[in-house]
Amino acid sequence: SSLQRTVKISNIPTNLSVEDIRQLFKDDQFEKVHVPLDLLNKPLGIAYVVFDTPDHYEQYLQNLGRNNKYLFIEYNTCVVFEKN
Repeated sequence: SSLQRTVKISNIPTNLSVEDIRQLFKDDQFEKVHVPLDLLNKPLGIAYVVFDTPDHYEQYLQNLGRNNKYLFIEYNTCVVFEKN
């Protein structure tokens, strides 16, 4: 299920565009990056990333390291995506 491959990332600078946020994950194997927007179509400072396989999900979590002081990562997050 996608629940077991999803991370929620918060504390993302709100001045980044949706495309900027997607570029943060361009080297990782992901299925979808969802960036919630406010009423003015500006990012809310959070993103949900669904990785394409459980292995890529685990690799991402292992590669975060312990020195991440800025982004908050939650995993096994329940997310309902909007249909495009």
